[in-house]
Amino acid sequence: MVSKSRSSTLYSKLSDLGGAAQAQGTTRLEDFQTLKSVGQGSYGKVYLVRNRKETDADKFYAMKIIRKDLLIDQKKIQQAYVEKEILNTCEHPFIMNLDFVFQNDSRIFFLMKYIEGGDLFHHLQKKRRFKEGVAKFYAAQVLLALGYLHKKRIIYRDLKLENILLERDGYILISDFGLSKILSQPEEQTNSLVGTAAYVAPEILRGQGYDKSVDWWALGILIYEMLHGHPPFYDKNIYLMFQKIKDERVQPQYSATDISDEARDLIKQLLQKDSQLRLGSQNDQSDIMKHPWFSDVKFSKLEQKKVKAKYKPEISPRESHISQSDVLKAHQEQFQDLTKKK
Repeated sequence: MVSKSRSSTLYSKLSDLGGAAQAQGTTRLEDFQTLKSVGQGSYGKVYLVRNRKETDADKFYAMKIIRKDLLIDQKKIQQAYVEKEILNTCEHPFIMNLDFVFQNDSRIFFLMKYIEGGDLFHHLQKKRRFKEGVAKFYAAQVLLALGYLHKKRIIYRDLKLENILLERDGYILISDFGLSKILSQPEEQTNSLVGTAAYVAPEILRGQGYDKSVDWWALGILIYEMLHGHPPFYDKNIYLMFQKIKDERVQPQYSATDISDEARDLIKQLLQKDSQLRLGSQNDQSDIMKHPWFSDVKFSKLEQKKVKAKYKPEISPRESHISQSDVLKAHQEQFQDLTKKK
């Protein structure tokens, strides 16, 4: 049973979810033209929308609709609150920001920049494998973003290709902070069993307390997957996959012969199953930035987007993505979504 004081705090957070982003005091649902349904979130649908008040007709947003009745569970309220706090307060070139947030009696609306390049999982499926230079370009940006989050006492906990979006300029944005944890102290540990199965660190599966080094494990998985086309410990049987992740004797195998020794060494150090020995566990991102694989990366220029992107996604003219049938269907779905009850 949740105590009255605890319950009051949770409902206060639920109320706070709808405030503090740009122009939130005057922003309403009617200000946005719904164009297309683009996804399904845990607590509601995601729509492509345009702000009727803005003069730039080519500026689009992704509107995430969150049903309050699905957040009443205390853990879900906390997760949504943490996501909003991170999106609203983090200012980094490789981290998604929240442009608008508002609410009505039954829904909360998050509006973020619409990223037309899709996610890295989509691009990896098309390419099968990324060239090492391309993988390094993405990994270096992820490294900078995770380091920024860690300095703000945030453990990301859900790094994966699907959560890395590709912008028109070829640079990335990390999104989806619903599983993130904001620590009260820099060295604090947590023990929640969260994450994506193929990326989860062994200490999480063992039920041990863990810290930000779980993100560095996930970075090792990410780099391996970009270079090979699949995660290192993947198995269709999730139980067997978890056993492989925990077993010290099971190490990544390299079927591709064109991967450099430096890349293999970095992956090995990031996928150290003893978290205390893992690269990044002592001095966080600075230890990883010094690894030989990143020796040719100019991190300061990269963070300023002064490095030429290794690849830019092919993006059709924006209006070609939207048909009248898309708009009609989206309006019908949104009406059903906004009137849906338990």
